[in-house]
Amino acid sequence: MSLMSKVVLKDIVPCRKADLMSGFHLILFHVNRVPPHLGIVYKQKYYSLTASECQIGIDFDPIWRLIRSKKIETIVIKIDSAPSQEFISAAYQSYEVAKPNQYTCLSPIKDYFNEYHHISPEGIQFVFDLIPKLYESNLIDEVRQINLTSESNEFSFELLTYTMSEIYSRIQELQHETLHV
Repeated sequence: MSLMSKVVLKDIVPCRKADLMSGFHLILFHVNRVPPHLGIVYKQKYYSLTASECQIGIDFDPIWRLIRSKKIETIVIKIDSAPSQEFISAAYQSYEVAKPNQYTCLSPIKDYFNEYHHISPEGIQFVFDLIPKLYESNLIDEVRQINLTSESNEFSFELLTYTMSEIYSRIQELQHETLHV
């Protein structure tokens, strides 16, 4: 395993639902777990590749309610990006579900940033690889949090690092749970 550099998100402020009403947002769910889950919110529509389905342009309201009711520790990164919804949908349409040793929730997000912002997917295996490239490209407008606690209103958060095998194990675990419900 290569040495993973630490990624620290700074100047994080609380997120309200109104903050997500406009703009393009990279969402990191369960940030205190390995691995976190990733999705995109754009114009109140949600996009995500999960172990059981590919969610393209679904209403964000139920996701917001789930984050709040289950107290899911979430980071919201507002990205300086204004694509068409068709462009985001296209990044997801070539995927059905996350698959161990093939696709993760990051796969369509990498495709999107490669196509729309010319950020090469080379060397990006994890969200903690992507975020520094977004900073380098001046694409991060602000970082917000939901359900993370801090003594102050603004704080920093260090992303957890993990391996591909941990991601693939989690996908398999979720797919196994889905089959046995």
